[in-house]
This record gives sequence, C-alpha cells and structure tokens, in this order.
Amino acid sequence: MTDSEKYQKALEYLDKLIELFPDDWKYYFNRGNAYDNLENYDLAIVEYTKSIELNPDFPLAYQNRERAYKDLKKLKKK
Repeated sequence: MTDSEKYQKALEYLDKLIELFPDDWKYYFNRGNAYDNLENYDLAIVEYTKSIELNPDFPLAYQNRERAYKDLKKLKKK
C-alpha cells in the first residue's frame, strides 16, 4: 500500500469519526494532516480552521495551517 493509499484510507476513517463525533477537534486536525500529506492544501486549511474553531487553544493547528498556506502559495506559483 502506498503512502497516498494510506492517507486516503485514513480520510475514510476520519470521515466516519467526524460523522459520529462532529464536535471533536482532533479528528478535523488529523484530517487536515492527511490532506496536507496528500498535498491538498486547500482542504487541509479548511480542516485546520475547523479544528481551531472547536479548540482555539491548540497551537499546532495554527502552525500547520500557516504551513499549508505557504505550501499552497508555492504550489500555485509552479
């Protein structure tokens, strides 16, 4: 199984977890990480933002969102 396939599988599980626990910020944060690793920075930013809305006291979500914005800018310049 490739890394890409692993992240896709993780997204499937996270989608189900978010459906069951829509107010748990950790699942959005982890879904953001999966999208980030798949270089889907637009969706990663959305997920990190949702995580921040649910738990504004988790600095790593801000950090990852900032990095995703930078990576998205680099990607769009190519």
